Amino acid sequence: MAPDYLVAMARLTAQVAHTGQHYGQGLPYIVHLYSVATVLRRFGVADSDLLAAAYLHDILEDTPMSNEELRRDFGDSIADIVDRVTNPKGGTRKEKHVFSYPRISESTSATTLKVADRIANVESGDLHDMYLREYPEFRKQLRGTKWVTPELGKMWAHLDMLMDYKGA
Repeated sequence: MAPDYLVAMARLTAQVAHTGQHYGQGLPYIVHLYSVATVLRRFGVADSDLLAAAYLHDILEDTPMSNEELRRDFGDSIADIVDRVTNPKGGTRKEKHVFSYPRISESTSATTLKVADRIANVESGDLHDMYLREYPEFRKQLRGTKWVTPELGKMWAHLDMLMDYKGA
């Protein structure tokens, strides 16, 4: 698929799949997905697979779409990124992170997407205290990876500033 077409199809698929779901203060869920893609673009990410994954990153968690359908419709690369950032069903938030953080940290694209997702969440003001409490572990698990691109480095610096992080 052509890059622009791929991103447009991901956006449309996500908009339809998340119909009726809301984010934050009653906004349509696509607003959050658009925000994540916008964060990526703002920091210079132009990779079409990563931008498509931004729109699809919650589709396995929050809709009936399966990984097999995602893989069929968008290919292995996008399905892998989305699968890595998808939390397992059940368990506490902390238990889910124990499972997902190592999987995310194995991929530069998944790490970049997860940091963009966190920036979008924090900038929206939603659940800010929860993200403040989680940030030291989030940072420890994901920042120390070998996957640091110039774009991701800038994203980490911005997220540190948003969280006013003073840790090591």
